[in-house]
Amino acid sequence: MMRPTFALLGLMLTLSAPHALAQDAVIGRYGHHVYVMVPTDKAGNRAYVQRAAANACEGKSLCHASVWAESLDRPEGAPPHPRYEENKLAAFQRNRNAGVEASHSINCRLFARDINVPCLAGTE
Repeated sequence: MMRPTFALLGLMLTLSAPHALAQDAVIGRYGHHVYVMVPTDKAGNRAYVQRAAANACEGKSLCHASVWAESLDRPEGAPPHPRYEENKLAAFQRNRNAGVEASHSINCRLFARDINVPCLAGTE
């Protein structure tokens, strides 16, 4: 009888333990807004972050994706609380109805400026 109890205890501990993200994760959907978290080891790679944002909008004609680095403090609701805006890595917008296929913006406090990619508001 002891064996199933230990197995159940082990499973519960495994499920409750914090795990690092191995890949991008959609953490919320609020209408056309999609919130994405990327692994912390990828958060400094601008191309990776931009790709994660674009992938979250794959197949949608109207979409706005916001990307943050992995954290236990996850943004919720639309719009998210202002404290999340300063830590947002990037945003992606698509509105095919208005002729916008892909528009990226990045946090210029966290990434080097790029003349081809605008800064997120407040990070100039």
